[in-house]
Amino acid sequence: MCFGSVETPIHVLRECPFASKVWDEVFNWCGLKFALNVPIKLFLSSTLQLSVAIELRNALYSISLATLWFIWLARNEHIFGSTRLAVDKVVDLIKFHTFGWLKNRAHLGNLA
Repeated sequence: MCFGSVETPIHVLRECPFASKVWDEVFNWCGLKFALNVPIKLFLSSTLQLSVAIELRNALYSISLATLWFIWLARNEHIFGSTRLAVDKVVDLIKFHTFGWLKNRAHLGNLA
């Protein structure tokens, strides 16, 4: 998406300036002060080991997976659909979809 580096999964999902900005915005939305400078697999497994309520732990894991998914979709839209989604649009998609998933599928009906 940035055409500045070899397109590897790590670059597309984490190191690309676009992906990095998306992660920064998602972390900010979640109230986290975090830099994604560890392997993605380690990051995902660490979210499942946080010392917080299981609902919050599962929510953070779901948000992390959604972030990966929507960065990938934005990349595909840019490459194959010739449309470049803005960072804020991708973050809005992540918020919208994870809210719906968590509210309706994770038995978090009181989610506001």
